Amino acid sequence: MALELWQLGYDKDKLKVLRGGSLRWEELDYPMIATEAAKQ
Repeated sequence: MALELWQLGYDKDKLKVLRGGSLRWEELDYPMIATEAAKQ
């Protein structure tokens, strides 16, 4: 997926890949939608 996003022109310095994907994201209890703090 990261490769496809890079090919679409997304900034490689801002794109990160989390090993384990969305399942790991949820295990870490990260939000699935942006919060106001994350937008700043």
